[in-house]
Amino acid sequence: MPDTASPRPPGDAPGLWRLHTRATPPRHVADLHVDGSDFPWLTAAFRPLAPYEEHRPLFVRLADLSETEEWEAFDACWSELNRTLALHTPEGVPVADFLLHVEDDDSRASFRWIDEPAEGPPA
Repeated sequence: MPDTASPRPPGDAPGLWRLHTRATPPRHVADLHVDGSDFPWLTAAFRPLAPYEEHRPLFVRLADLSETEEWEAFDACWSELNRTLALHTPEGVPVADFLLHVEDDDSRASFRWIDEPAEGPPA
């Protein structure tokens, strides 16, 4: 009997998510091994690769702006991250928009994503 179950939707948590540059050719920036969730956030072990270092200042700035509640500057930083980096689901599908928080020691991350492009960061 054929399998009539619908396929798993893209990004149906656990799994290995990948962060790539949007440059041509894309560079693999980091791996995110999802190991939990607190809807709508997914939590993951974060494994940065060498290209991450050039993007790390944006993640540090994003965290600082969130902490100080400078939302206009936060939105601009978030937009820059989404212009330069792409988050791919375990199926290899890039998501339209994402918000990714990386912990200070670069070992853990939490993120959320959406299928449709947003006008601002996901709340």
